Amino acid sequence: MFASRRTRSAEGGGPADAKPTVVGLVVFESHHLAFRAEAVLNRLRVSYPFSIVPAPRHLSLSCAYALQVPADRLAETQAALTGAGLVEGLAYHTVDVRTKR
Repeated sequence: MFASRRTRSAEGGGPADAKPTVVGLVVFESHHLAFRAEAVLNRLRVSYPFSIVPAPRHLSLSCAYALQVPADRLAETQAALTGAGLVEGLAYHTVDVRTKR
């Protein structure tokens, strides 16, 4: 459900970076807002990975999509989206991917 990039370490013994256990999610009231938010981050060429993912049902019943970002970049994402005029119909959460809460 939650995407992450994995790479091999130089020793070839496994992933170089462990899969994150906590991610930031932006949930939306509409699909339109989700895709506008993605377009804003693409236009700003942010330096961190982000992706549209299925929204956990306990966080959003009105839209099936959420924007996943690194948990430590959630405040930066909120500032970018607010600066672009996206302030209504969004909620920001940190979620433990092990428990989905």
